[in-house]
Amino acid sequence: MAARHVIEVPDAVGRVEVVEPGTWTGVVVEVNGRAIAKAGTLSRTYPIPTRNGGTYDLEVTPDAFRGGVHVKGSGLDARLGEPIATWLAVLAYLPFVLVSVGGLLGGLMGGIGWGINRQIATNQFFSLPVRVLMMLGVTFGSFVGWLVLAGGLSLLMHR
Repeated sequence: MAARHVIEVPDAVGRVEVVEPGTWTGVVVEVNGRAIAKAGTLSRTYPIPTRNGGTYDLEVTPDAFRGGVHVKGSGLDARLGEPIATWLAVLAYLPFVLVSVGGLLGGLMGGIGWGINRQIATNQFFSLPVRVLMMLGVTFGSFVGWLVLAGGLSLLMHR
């Protein structure tokens, strides 16, 4: 479950919450439980309605490497969420090594492995040694998946 953070936005019309992005989902900003749309498609700014009829521009930047989000606005600059250790974040990226040996298929399997590893790295339910072993298992599973896919494609192409 994604972490939710209540933030104090000056003169906002209600309770403002920032929901950290999941592996496959983006950041969500809510006011009184209602999602607020970004200012633009590629924007990281969310216009938070204020009591005087204006808006407060809240910039939300996710940290893809260590987790959590950074929020900025007029008089506001904070990091939300508990970052994972740098070495654990590097371990999560380990499946991407498959790109060097497996090209596009290696990148595909590495990306899937990274997504699963990120979920494991940020999960506080398991102890750290168990998470590390699970992440190494996912990395190995990514390699086996690449090997099966590459072998299957090779057989199909050389018939």
